[in-house]
Amino acid sequence: MNALDVSDFYVRSYDYELPSHLIASKPTSPRENGKLLVYNRLDKSITHAFFRDFCDIVPNDYTLICNDTKVIKARIYAYKDSTMQGKKLEIFFHKPFGSLSNTQTPISPNSWEIKARRVSFCRI
Repeated sequence: MNALDVSDFYVRSYDYELPSHLIASKPTSPRENGKLLVYNRLDKSITHAFFRDFCDIVPNDYTLICNDTKVIKARIYAYKDSTMQGKKLEIFFHKPFGSLSNTQTPISPNSWEIKARRVSFCRI
């Protein structure tokens, strides 16, 4: 396994353009016909398969962990001035401010920790 480059941990290293016509707006029917990209770490090859082939691809001695978390729409775009001619901002609502790590109950339901891009300082 190759050593990770520090730049792999920067969010900007995962930015890329994805045309909207390549984003699925509804699930395939039947569901098992959904596409699956398979990356082989040994020879670094990429193959294309279908989800119906999943059990044939994953070795029997592997453990599969399912993630059933929900995604919220947490990203907004804004402009730094009211004329909408200024700097465009991207604001991502990361987590409720002051969340307790064991319960994730926010101290204040209206305060969020945010991450902003293309901004030096602005009041929100």
